[in-house]
Amino acid sequence: MPVETQESEPTTLFSEQQFILQQRLQEPLSRDAEVIKRGRRKLTCMDEGTPDGEVRIAGAGITDPKGFDHAVEMMREAGVDMVTSHDDCGACMEAAKQKFGDGATKEQADELGKQWAKDMAAALDVPYEHIENLDRGEEHEAVCVYINMEEGEGLRFDLDKTHFPKGFTVTDLPNDPSLTAEQAAFAARLALERGAYKDQFSEDAKFSVVLVGGKEGEHRHAVIEALRHALKDLGPRVQIESMRIE
Repeated sequence: MPVETQESEPTTLFSEQQFILQQRLQEPLSRDAEVIKRGRRKLTCMDEGTPDGEVRIAGAGITDPKGFDHAVEMMREAGVDMVTSHDDCGACMEAAKQKFGDGATKEQADELGKQWAKDMAAALDVPYEHIENLDRGEEHEAVCVYINMEEGEGLRFDLDKTHFPKGFTVTDLPNDPSLTAEQAAFAARLALERGAYKDQFSEDAKFSVVLVGGKEGEHRHAVIEALRHALKDLGPRVQIESMRIE
């Protein structure tokens, strides 16, 4: 159910989403909740404006420092059965700058992202789809990044449909805590440096990195340690939180 607001509670969209997130963090998430999606294993960007995807990673893995073949193997191990791309992707722009220099254009970034995703789909022998419309404005509207620690399940957080704040979503891929942390740190930088709320994040209204679900154990602790390392240069406007699933 939506979190009710009163006159004394936040009124701006940013502060409202911050308020809702803090409320949600205090309650366990039901395993039957609408945000949990089961079914196919579609690879979708972590962008908060993209639709459902069970495997979420920036630009379909285009910034993987180990290259295309490594990204393909990760997606194969994750059981990906469809690959998508979208325009205005921050990760694709980073890749375009590496290839074409700091003067890389939006058109070059969009085309590079499409070709990467098409090549990924071909290597995996699965369908490819380009997402035409994003559910956000020109700037990122995420107030957090959700890290999906649940094996085999997808998550979809949507303020209007499931009453959760808009956030990037990253899938914790097995056996690589550093990659998960790097993805979360990249999302945080997009929000803090280029997002619609970049001037509103503060020590009192932090960008949250939220681990959703998952079992306690060595891997989870490794992810948290990797996050602390990856986020340390971003200062006091970022925090690590957890959301339980029961």
